[in-house]
Amino acid sequence: MAVILREQQILGAHTDVIIFEPMVITTFKWTHPGARPMGNNTPCSIQCPECHRLKTPSPQVTTDRNKIRLQCKKCSWGDEYSIPTDFQWCKSKGQSAKDVGDRGAWLFKTEKIVSKSGQDNNSGSNMLS
Repeated sequence: MAVILREQQILGAHTDVIIFEPMVITTFKWTHPGARPMGNNTPCSIQCPECHRLKTPSPQVTTDRNKIRLQCKKCSWGDEYSIPTDFQWCKSKGQSAKDVGDRGAWLFKTEKIVSKSGQDNNSGSNMLS
């Protein structure tokens, strides 16, 4: 899946990708240092919340590869973003988490579905407990 998503940054810029399987739900989030820092949707990547200028927040690398800082180029505003809870980097063979590049990268989280005893897992109701 990581190989397929790597070429789908346009899709990721607009929505998460969710795959439903019989006992597992996998959520993929696209991340880009300036547009969607660490997979977080934030209007701050477009407009500074302090001085209200457009396109002034700039991504700054931190020592922790799972965090990024947006810093306004025109005022003192800055904020730090981390990978959302339970998400991990999608990696293709030979790729490291720091290989984000100009096109961004993908994060994923897998959740197991736990059924309540005595219920049909295909019923569509009360599948999650």
